[in-house]
Amino acid sequence: MRNAAAEFLGCSPVEVTINHNTTEAFNLLANGLPLGPGDEVLFSSLNHTGASQPFFHMARSRGFTVERFQFPLLDAPQMDADRVIDEYARRISPRTRVLVFPHIDNIVGIRHPVRELAAAARLRGVDYVVVDAAQSVGMIPIDVADMGVDLFATSPHKWIQAPKGLGLAYVSPALIESLQPMWVTWGQNQWQGTARIFEDYGTRNLAEVLAMGDALAFQRKIPAANREDRLRALRQHAVERASAHQRTSWASPPSWEMNGALFGVAIRGGEANELSRTLFSEHGIVLRPFNTQGLNAVRLSPNLFNTEGEIDRFFDAL
Repeated sequence: MRNAAAEFLGCSPVEVTINHNTTEAFNLLANGLPLGPGDEVLFSSLNHTGASQPFFHMARSRGFTVERFQFPLLDAPQMDADRVIDEYARRISPRTRVLVFPHIDNIVGIRHPVRELAAAARLRGVDYVVVDAAQSVGMIPIDVADMGVDLFATSPHKWIQAPKGLGLAYVSPALIESLQPMWVTWGQNQWQGTARIFEDYGTRNLAEVLAMGDALAFQRKIPAANREDRLRALRQHAVERASAHQRTSWASPPSWEMNGALFGVAIRGGEANELSRTLFSEHGIVLRPFNTQGLNAVRLSPNLFNTEGEIDRFFDAL
């Protein structure tokens, strides 16, 4: 299964750690990176709580600082790659040792240009570039070896459709050498030099691991072009419905290349949280509402098994 995960991520099996979820990977970083007074961890308001809170928590005892800036969320419909890079790059200071960002954020689905953003961070002296890929692995092709990052973590229950309770992360060879494990177990010595030293493998749920192997095998059988065509079609259908409906507007980046199959639909004439509750109770429609930084929207994230008709149900129910 480790070989299958490595093939899916585009890296070596010795660079893959199997944990419990994306949040665990960021707890590992907050606990184990060589950080202290004078060091800074930088991320934006697009960060998921699971990729942010571990750093806030450990900063108190370890002495490093955390800088969180407001990403211009309402500008997402006009967002391009250069703008994304600039938002991060101009906030990097000489103290910034760690840059954290999502590959695709979980609010409106801004796809970050990982390789270019990582290169810009390195030029400015950042030591560790780490990526929350919970919303991209399984949705779009991944070639982590080409990205130039130190850690790339995901939760396979999302787009890979594996059971909950499992996580996957790529850990670069350099980070393997400098990162202290959060768990220490029986295989620590024999796994030296590999990402397995970051696993608590003694009490692994074998059924979950086998099921994740099956999920990876299933996903690999779907040609990448077919996957993209189908998800693009669902997204485009939502774009057209959102643009034509009197109560909605598009809240995500304008192109597939800057977005994906996770996107926001802004709501007019109603409050997103209340709307979400009503749609669930009266129509059985499950959505994630967001009320942040002036955004009043719901998130849709159709997968391959969803249909245009299901997207229509949402807009018709409005």
